[in-house]
Amino acid sequence: MSFFNNILSAGFILWLSVSPGRPDRLLSFADRLLSEGQVNEAITEYKRYVFFNSDEPGNAAGYAYYQMGLAYRHQGRWDEAVAALLKSIQAESLEETRDERRIALGVTEIACGRYDQADFTLLKVEMFSPFGEAKKRAAFFRGICNLYTAKWSEAREAFRNYSSGDNLEMRDLGKKVDSLLVQASKKGLKSPRLAKTLSTFLPGLGQIYASDWAGGLNAFVLNAATAYLLVHDLVRLEIQDAVFNSVFLFERFYSGNRQRAEEAAKKYNQNLSRQMAAEILKILERN
Repeated sequence: MSFFNNILSAGFILWLSVSPGRPDRLLSFADRLLSEGQVNEAITEYKRYVFFNSDEPGNAAGYAYYQMGLAYRHQGRWDEAVAALLKSIQAESLEETRDERRIALGVTEIACGRYDQADFTLLKVEMFSPFGEAKKRAAFFRGICNLYTAKWSEAREAFRNYSSGDNLEMRDLGKKVDSLLVQASKKGLKSPRLAKTLSTFLPGLGQIYASDWAGGLNAFVLNAATAYLLVHDLVRLEIQDAVFNSVFLFERFYSGNRQRAEEAAKKYNQNLSRQMAAEILKILERN
């Protein structure tokens, strides 16, 4: 019975792909699968549509690639999502729709942490799109992108572009966001390179610079203890123990301390960026 059902399903799909009016039917079938949460099945049907209808006139193939990209994005399959969205842009002839898909591509790149690519994608829409709504949406998401990378001045520029115009409510919103970004720029970021350098000269100092007091104290105590063991063995001419402590203890803790100092600075910057992003997003959600 199961085999018979599979044959019927295969026959139905084949009929969709070769019967008159097949594009709408096959795309509608794929859309229904996607709306029901059958993501893999929907992706298969979008691929099937593109395979059988790649030479069809119109923008349906671009739509299929677009939906496929959203489905991949839902699954966190970022490379495939980006590739499908790029194909959807290339296959689309309407410039306004192309801009909307470029924005969707930029949002996908933000979601997977490709911030530089996202900034470039969105900036192109913001600069060159003839459609005001698309320009504003691109500016909004570019502002979000720069929040996550702590590029405060670029974020300020993007949100100013987003909130510009005659709408008093939007202009007031822009002022609130701009005020927060000014505060963020005054707080300042920590330099990972400086943190690493400080811990090179005095273990734990880089972590303290990055506001990781517990980590700094821990690094200082561990390195001081291993340094004491090393000196103690050298004074007693216990060369074998000195070599062991030097290679396996002191060097390990010393190198790890430098690496952790750099990571502490990066984490401080990341937390600051997320904090500011959360505050600004709350303001945007309320409005």
